[in-house]
Amino acid sequence: MATKFIEYADRELWLSGRKNSIGASEVAAAIGISPFMTPNELWEIKTGRREPKDLSTSSRVIFGQNAEGIIRDLYMLEHPEYTLEYHPYRVYYQEETPFLTATLDGELTRVEDMVKGIYEGKTAECTKKAQWEKWNGKVPDNYYVQLCHQLYCAGDAFQFSVLNAKIKAMNGDSSLRSYEFDREQMQADINWIIEKAKEFWELVVNDKRPPLRI
Repeated sequence: MATKFIEYADRELWLSGRKNSIGASEVAAAIGISPFMTPNELWEIKTGRREPKDLSTSSRVIFGQNAEGIIRDLYMLEHPEYTLEYHPYRVYYQEETPFLTATLDGELTRVEDMVKGIYEGKTAECTKKAQWEKWNGKVPDNYYVQLCHQLYCAGDAFQFSVLNAKIKAMNGDSSLRSYEFDREQMQADINWIIEKAKEFWELVVNDKRPPLRI
């Protein structure tokens, strides 16, 4: 695979450039496991039938954006075994699949052996037991799928992925948790997810609505 990237000058250009691809935060919807959006809704956005929801005034979105840099800095303070680069408007993709893209929250390098990895930061509020169970010794499926998509788009130079999450529990307590995944162990999942994402993009290209899932 040939890894490529585009470096946009600012946020507006970056947002515009993402419209004609499936980004890492969208792939769970594309393959039908997102709790926030159906494949049909994403298809309508990608085919121009629907405008994306404006989340700019959402309190949770605003909090997540403001917290992103803080939890990243805290992670790095606790993990001196890594160095980190951050390119907010860099979009990675593979030459053969330019319609699958990813912007990373950070690029880690392990000091000991210079192996590179992907950093992803999240904030989550678990107000129900079912939400908490998704973080019980694991990460929610839609976030894991995002990590797989990122590793594919960023290419073989990245050999592991870290998800660092600030989680607010049902009782109001807040904690930081980090989860690390090795690319080799994820490879079968990466392959499956990318094939499903390709199938979804074929529906976009052919203007064919996704089938209903039962």
